[in-house]
Amino acid sequence: MNPIDDFMRNTKGLTKNPLGIIGLFISLIYGFACLVLSTSIVNLQVANERLPLIWFIIIFPLIILSAFIYLVVNHHEKLYAPSDFRNDDAFTETMTGKRIKEKLEKEAEILRSADDSDENNEPLKQRNYSGDDSKPDPILDEETKIHLDEDEHLEKRISNVEKWAIKDLELEYNTRFKTNQRIVSNRVILELDAYASDSKKVLIAEVKYWQSHKTTKPLMIIIQQFARHVEQFNRAFGNKEVKLVFVLVFDKLNKSVTNQMQSFVSELEQNVVLRIKEYSELKKDYKE
Repeated sequence: MNPIDDFMRNTKGLTKNPLGIIGLFISLIYGFACLVLSTSIVNLQVANERLPLIWFIIIFPLIILSAFIYLVVNHHEKLYAPSDFRNDDAFTETMTGKRIKEKLEKEAEILRSADDSDENNEPLKQRNYSGDDSKPDPILDEETKIHLDEDEHLEKRISNVEKWAIKDLELEYNTRFKTNQRIVSNRVILELDAYASDSKKVLIAEVKYWQSHKTTKPLMIIIQQFARHVEQFNRAFGNKEVKLVFVLVFDKLNKSVTNQMQSFVSELEQNVVLRIKEYSELKKDYKE
């Protein structure tokens, strides 16, 4: 039996996915190190000649361990080939603190960039409070000052809204939700605020905080995008019944806007359950 032929046969299995290629690379490096160590150690008489090889043998495993931990924590979905999965079912993971922070910042930026609206929720030209001396700011009314102050802590407020709204859903559906989850399915990554599942059905929840003086058109686009992912949700959770729940939390409730959002959701092709809540009520019920 030829060891080289055996090695070449085994390497074919390792080259099918990135994880195997990493393993093959490590094996080759250590193979070369052992070859050098076994054939040349007698020729390395001086300590300075042996030290590089010794330090390599000590440090290399630590570098590999650190790199492997980084890949598993941040990019584990990229370590496998499609053939490694028996079917197209997805797997879920809890989002890292960095990803949660990025998500909150993105949602806050969408809200900040939304135009102000009139009484009919039609967008107005957004006022510029840039601080530029050449373009003096207009005199701010009290309500505008309150909204600007809210913007300074918008990420924190959005985080609290998500936490409180999910607690409210847990009471409504009498189940436990997993928060800040990612679904990896068929090379598609979907970020979820929360989901809950049992043997028969899955509840997928999306929570959005919105200010009453902002136009709701960006919000409608977000709801549309959420509903369009239903097929991917279905593939991800197999044969389970998937129910989409969108929780919309306003700083102040407005009856005309509430009716507008309910009418819009009812006309969607996908079945989405809409829950509309007021920030102050959630805060009163769930603030610790």
